[in-house]
Amino acid sequence: DTYYIKAMAESFRIVPVGAADVSLAAPIFIKMATYLFIVGVQMASPFIIVLFLMDMSFAIFARIMPQANIFFIALPLKLGVGFVLLLLVLPYAPPAFQHFFNNLWAYLEKVLYAIG
Repeated sequence: DTYYIKAMAESFRIVPVGAADVSLAAPIFIKMATYLFIVGVQMASPFIIVLFLMDMSFAIFARIMPQANIFFIALPLKLGVGFVLLLLVLPYAPPAFQHFFNNLWAYLEKVLYAIG
């Protein structure tokens, strides 16, 4: 919550009301969007990798035993593995989010100085 209030106070300090030139901030917005996409992929990558490997193993299993209903077996197994993986990854989330928000604040300052 404090990031939003701090950002709003800084924006009024750096950029006076009615004096913004947004066209100069476009390259910074593109860099920020790229950073957000990379962070999203990094945060989702453990789940993507594990679930992809599980799908590959289910595909092999379905070819070996065609009479088995693989969807009936795979759905609860994938759900359980996803929860276990979430419990394993969750302790590392607060430092990752702290680093993420610190970098995002740096991008926001660059945007404010570019339009101000």
